[in-house]
Amino acid sequence: MIREELRISVYGEVDEASWNLKQALLAKGNAGQRETRAFRDYLRQSFIDTLTLYLHGICCDIDVETGPRQIPSRYLRKRLQLVEAMYAPPSGYAVFPEEARTGT
Repeated sequence: MIREELRISVYGEVDEASWNLKQALLAKGNAGQRETRAFRDYLRQSFIDTLTLYLHGICCDIDVETGPRQIPSRYLRKRLQLVEAMYAPPSGYAVFPEEARTGT
């Protein structure tokens, strides 16, 4: 998923740490085309930032603020859906508003 985001030049990130690593990776060129340390560092931090947001979303009602460095919501949602597929929320909890309403 991250490689595809890099390939199609998805702008922004979840948090500042992953933003900085993404910018450093993009500055080197060939972003994500090879398994470099810079790519692995960015991939790890991007996962950490997305997982943190996911876990926060399970316990709290969150609003994701838009800003010049924020990843577009449709890509953030795809990431969160992937994390949800790997780590389902506990019974009775939901990450997405429509799941809370329907109870799925």
